[in-house]
Amino acid sequence: MNRLHYFDLIRALLMVAGIPYHASLIYRPEFTWQVSSAETSGGIAFLGSFLHTFRMPAFFIIAGYFSILLLRRRGTKLWLKNRFLRLGVPLVSCMVLLTPVQTWLTVLHSVTPFDWKSSVILAAHEFATRPSRWMAHLWFLADLLVMALLLGVAWRFRERVRWYVDLLTSKIAALSPCAVLLLFAGLGFWSIATFAGSRLVQSNNFLISALFGVINVPRVFHYLPYFGFGLLLGYSPRLLAAVTCPSRSIWLVGFSTALLGAFVSLSSDLQWKIVALILLPVSSVGMTHVLLSAAATWFNHPRALVRRAVDLSFTVYIVHQPAIIAVGLILVESHMNAWISFIIVVTLALCISFALAAIVARSSLLLFLFNGVLSNQLVLPQHSASVWPARNQPRR
Repeated sequence: MNRLHYFDLIRALLMVAGIPYHASLIYRPEFTWQVSSAETSGGIAFLGSFLHTFRMPAFFIIAGYFSILLLRRRGTKLWLKNRFLRLGVPLVSCMVLLTPVQTWLTVLHSVTPFDWKSSVILAAHEFATRPSRWMAHLWFLADLLVMALLLGVAWRFRERVRWYVDLLTSKIAALSPCAVLLLFAGLGFWSIATFAGSRLVQSNNFLISALFGVINVPRVFHYLPYFGFGLLLGYSPRLLAAVTCPSRSIWLVGFSTALLGAFVSLSSDLQWKIVALILLPVSSVGMTHVLLSAAATWFNHPRALVRRAVDLSFTVYIVHQPAIIAVGLILVESHMNAWISFIIVVTLALCISFALAAIVARSSLLLFLFNGVLSNQLVLPQHSASVWPARNQPRR
């Protein structure tokens, strides 16, 4: 069984890429984030916007790939139990232990002069009246849980749809690179529909807001096609080989649409947001191909440093945003050059996040709370190019 080491690398990179993306929001012109600097930069905003055009869709593609791989190996019940542990436990733990602290950090700059009691009261009010604060940057855990449940149900009917899945994957694998991108271009209208749905579910009713603060159904449907594409990659070795074979045309289209999408998404005008949503599926799939094909070509071999980074990357992502906010609160008062401040924020947040992740990895209790792991030993799945036996092969 040949291990695909490059998937480990891409998974870790996508997690760590959240640090420069969220740090860039501090310096984005005409934009108010949890921490905002008076020193703004269009270049930093463009960098963050570029990462945003493909980072989360690529993450859900990778998540879909690993999901079918582990589901095939463990079976539905054991796999769902593992998903509730690995996703649900960190989600609940962070909602109780992390996001209140993060919310408190975000209100500190508005309490002048500093008063401990006032800051805690303001944070509690913010946390109670804005349900989205409960999730913060960990919304993807709830979305993955919903997708896991949907996949667990669908898996019971896999034999009934197997012929159709075989046909679909073979047709996609046989398409030319440009035809594949045109196929995904149709998802642009899906992106617009889910965007409109997100606007519609916004409500002044607290219970409705609380529900969609935890599980944003239109957002789940927005990322579901990318998760599904990842499932197809894990199902079909032929499709995976086609996607990871470098294609100059897809590289060109992927970078071009990502750069264009990053540029237009910075505009607050609705028409440009629609253009960005139309470009999103093409840039997402194109840049996912860039990442996978590049990593498969040059980094498909074991590296101890990459393995360690993958082990820590989940915790790094969980703790990185409070680290960014804490460092940002200090630096925004210095009024230094935006690029210098941005580099310092990214560097310190990266170091702090990895340090905290290393501490978590050494404690069985913390590892359970923030990773859902019942042991202090992180074990990566032995994934290969084939996760579903052919019809003439015996099932294990």
